[in-house]
Amino acid sequence: MLRLDALALGHAPPDDINVLGTSRSGAEPIALEWDAPTGALTVSQLFHTTMRAPGNLGIIPRTQAENGEPLHALVVPSHEVPSGIVLPARPIGVVIAGWGDLSEAKRIILEAAERVRGPRSYA
Repeated sequence: MLRLDALALGHAPPDDINVLGTSRSGAEPIALEWDAPTGALTVSQLFHTTMRAPGNLGIIPRTQAENGEPLHALVVPSHEVPSGIVLPARPIGVVIAGWGDLSEAKRIILEAAERVRGPRSYA
């Protein structure tokens, strides 16, 4: 069991944060939620569409949205990352997604490549 409250917000927040993956880039659209008592990702909604996830979707540990859930993130991918993996990332913006009278802010985030692959020198 993974405890979301045991994960650090990141290496150097707010510029370098951790994102717990809930759906990989290109995955079929399934809404997953974090169940804090069990430490499990649970299916909250199935979507019947040809649309696919445009990036790695996830949640940001140690954060809380207006609805009480952790903040959601869309990580612009260089690789598909499976659900349940912690991905170092760098926030770059926010987009508001809406349907009906509901809306939700998604943080647009880039992978923190230097933490994932290490610094590179081209000298």
